Amino acid sequence: MIKNISYTIFFIFISIILSPFSYSLEKLSDSKMKNITGQKAFTRFSVINNTTRIFLNTHIETFTEIDSVKIGYYDRQNHGLGWDQDWTDLSFGTDTSQTLKIDGLIIKADFDDLNAANPNLKRLIIGSNHLNGTISGNFNSFTGAYKPEVAGEPPSTPVRRIRENISNKNFTFDSATENQGFFIILSPEGPKSGIHTLIGYGEDNVNNSFSPDEWWDSP
Repeated sequence: MIKNISYTIFFIFISIILSPFSYSLEKLSDSKMKNITGQKAFTRFSVINNTTRIFLNTHIETFTEIDSVKIGYYDRQNHGLGWDQDWTDLSFGTDTSQTLKIDGLIIKADFDDLNAANPNLKRLIIGSNHLNGTISGNFNSFTGAYKPEVAGEPPSTPVRRIRENISNKNFTFDSATENQGFFIILSPEGPKSGIHTLIGYGEDNVNNSFSPDEWWDSP
């Protein structure tokens, strides 16, 4: 069941951050053309061992309200059917003047053996290292971990939950001094299987807070 929803998660994530926008073709005048600038390395692709990483060097500002997001309905480790993630009344950003700002998008995929004819996907990570603004909502079922400071709670170790109701949360990101990111992590099988959410940590600081045998590290 989990194997069939990796693409769904990807499109949900992209839809969330791009949903307020619309696009159309427009002929540019000569004066507008003079003001266009370019940027190198919009996309960076790397392969290390059996992990591929795509970095999209883009800046997104969004204010989005979503009634409900549910991901990962299955029998988790023989404990019965349920949702890994069940969120309602979500808000990305506070209003149109206080948007959620996302700098850079990351897609990482771990495989068992990239040299094989048909490598198997072991884990998919989609998210960003660098957020500024607020994500709020009712987290009726939450699986993963969040940094307590971004939830307005006293500083401590990461708050880890497995399909628990953490009620209404207001996650406030401030990446001015350190990366505070947001990631959705899909592990189709194995002891770390499931759909986890990581809130408030970036690739550069996550390993300072999680032990080597947790789900963030490569399978």
